[in-house]
Amino acid sequence: KTGAISRCPCVSKHCSSAMRVTGSSGRWPSTSIKIIALFFANFLGCSAQEAAGGDSLSMTFSLLSKKLKGAFRGLLCGGSTWPGIASESITRVAGGSTPSAPLPHEWQRSLTTSHFWDCNGASCDAATLQPVVKREYKYAPQYAPVDPANYGGPIYGERLWLTGRTSDTLSALLGPDDGCCGKDTTGGGGCGRCILVRNPSAWHADWTAVVMKKGRHPASGQGNLDGALLDVAVPAHNAPDQSTSNVCGNPNRTATYITQAQSGLCGGGQHPPSVCDCGALLGETVAQQLLRDGCNLFRKWGWANATSQLEFVKVACPTAFVRHVANAFGSAGVQDTFAMEQKVSAISRRSFAALTPRHRMPAVISLLVCCMAALVAAVLLLSRLTRGLRSSGEGC
Repeated sequence: KTGAISRCPCVSKHCSSAMRVTGSSGRWPSTSIKIIALFFANFLGCSAQEAAGGDSLSMTFSLLSKKLKGAFRGLLCGGSTWPGIASESITRVAGGSTPSAPLPHEWQRSLTTSHFWDCNGASCDAATLQPVVKREYKYAPQYAPVDPANYGGPIYGERLWLTGRTSDTLSALLGPDDGCCGKDTTGGGGCGRCILVRNPSAWHADWTAVVMKKGRHPASGQGNLDGALLDVAVPAHNAPDQSTSNVCGNPNRTATYITQAQSGLCGGGQHPPSVCDCGALLGETVAQQLLRDGCNLFRKWGWANATSQLEFVKVACPTAFVRHVANAFGSAGVQDTFAMEQKVSAISRRSFAALTPRHRMPAVISLLVCCMAALVAAVLLLSRLTRGLRSSGEGC
């Protein structure tokens, strides 16, 4: 009984008492007690088989209590933060391994990089949009820079997750489309693939960022002479010479979240970080907040020029980053509901993590009371429905 929760001695003594509800024969005295005992046995860490002798109902409650169990175990047994902060700070990639930071000799040089945010749809999303409705073909606000700390934490020590457009030369290094995040119908491949970059000329030259391909860099017609090129998507950093492709605020698109003037607020990165004010972007909606937060996060990196020479290495995309991007755009276009969920989730985790230990326990108790109230209500409802069905059966 204690093997499953040996790492949490403060609750191990409660597991056996929850188990004793079954009685010596392993039979449950009633359905209602069985439901409650199953929940708490799983919540405290007892295995499903120990809790109910292999009863299939236990599997449901094992899943139900999985996240709550990790949350309260971490908080009551020496943990310091809510799940998704420290407990998941090492995120595993799709391959199942935990990658480490690249070695010095693995970094490649001379990746010419600039910025854009023209609100135009990502070419990797073109095939996803079904049916093709041009008004819905736009760049998702979820593709703006995000802080890995809000999504489970970095896996390479990176400070940002970015999306961008790559040249065919760089796409060839990335390999075929991953399948998670769109498809490059032009044949370049690389959609959903990532590289880790760093900028030696930035204020924070030690910062790194994971960049996922979401589009194709416009070809100049010079073939392989284009070399390895990257445009990173940063709100308010659209270059003035890219105005021909800028659809921000265009009436032929549904809400693009910012105007054309706001898309070039920072002049394509031509102004120093101390001059450009991302706070000038609106923050009235969740999508606009994502754009403004992304702009601020990127500016903290402190690029000195609009176009920089970055160092890069191919890496596996963090699983949480893949999930964030994959759910941003669907067959009907931008998934605004997912943006809302992610923003609220990140704010909630930060707010709970900010609680001092003195205030954290009352918060835990309050949450537990709410869970108990919901559980009791569900049991009472289930019991009444069961009696009603039984009465109907007897009447027939």
